[in-house]
Amino acid sequence: MKRLTNFGAFVDLGGLDALLHVSDIAWKHIDNPAEMLSVGERITAEVIKLDAESGKISVSMKNLIEDPWVRVTETYDPGMKVTGTVRKLIKVGAIVELEPGVDGLIHRSEMSWTRKDIEPSKVVAEGDIVDVAVLDFDTEKRRLRLSLKEVRENPWQAWMAEHPAGSKVLGKVKNISDFGFFIGLTDELDGLVHIGNISWDIPGDEAIQAYQKGQEVECAVIGVDVERGRIALGVKQLTANPFETFALGSRKGTSVNGTVIDILPNAYLIEVAEGIIARLAQREVPREQSALALGDEVEAKITNIDRRRERVELSIRQFLRDEERDSIRDYAKRNKAEEAPSALALELQRKFLNKQ
Repeated sequence: MKRLTNFGAFVDLGGLDALLHVSDIAWKHIDNPAEMLSVGERITAEVIKLDAESGKISVSMKNLIEDPWVRVTETYDPGMKVTGTVRKLIKVGAIVELEPGVDGLIHRSEMSWTRKDIEPSKVVAEGDIVDVAVLDFDTEKRRLRLSLKEVRENPWQAWMAEHPAGSKVLGKVKNISDFGFFIGLTDELDGLVHIGNISWDIPGDEAIQAYQKGQEVECAVIGVDVERGRIALGVKQLTANPFETFALGSRKGTSVNGTVIDILPNAYLIEVAEGIIARLAQREVPREQSALALGDEVEAKITNIDRRRERVELSIRQFLRDEERDSIRDYAKRNKAEEAPSALALELQRKFLNKQ
């Protein structure tokens, strides 16, 4: 070895100098020839380029060694857990050496379950020995993708196992936004209470006004999306859905009493139970009946219960028709009973006829 430079080494072939480029010293990546060579050292190399006109000669040491990537498909499988050394940190992640000449990339998105775009230096350092999982590899492009988080317990999965849907949790409000507020569940995990899951009867944008940062809140677990890393929580789910309770005790044709609480262009909104607002279309109010006013008490029949949309439809016309029909039916039954002779009268009549 005659001389070392940053880009390689010059080798004395017996009166002729040859260049051993840094990329031809070994299959593994090295930053400086001095990492493996020293001046005066004797080496064995293969001539890979000879330019007779310019007199330039290039040699390679690694060509005399088997390319480790030839055995990658035999050595590694997707999902396999392996140990490597962090060789270099780059903007998008960390380069990990699994064996001399075989490096893999841990992308920054594969470094943590909870911190999606974390700075690599906050997780690992050059020289660290780490356990990683093989995601996949491309032998032609000499690329191997690794994951640090896959060898660690998925916190979302672990939390879901201990807190199934329907269970109750307690946490403090960490942040409030236009679409809901976040509850701190662990040091790493937060859950979202969407504004639609705060109250059964108060609009979300109003209900959220009752909450502030740092407030301790009890919630019900609605569900956990492990793949997307999201926990859905609800406050209103701590109590029974008043609509479902109402629907269980009512059906089409049931008579209800209610109060007019709002007047729309073509309908009235009727409160038939606490938190249950039904719709009474104007066409379902008899023409001979004067227009309804706020606060009016009404009696009507349920004509439809839509559980999916949580809507109840009413009709005063149907109520009056059914009432009239029932009245006529009752009247007919009473008349029939009055006109029909009693059993005693029939017996006396039979004895009287027998005497004749």
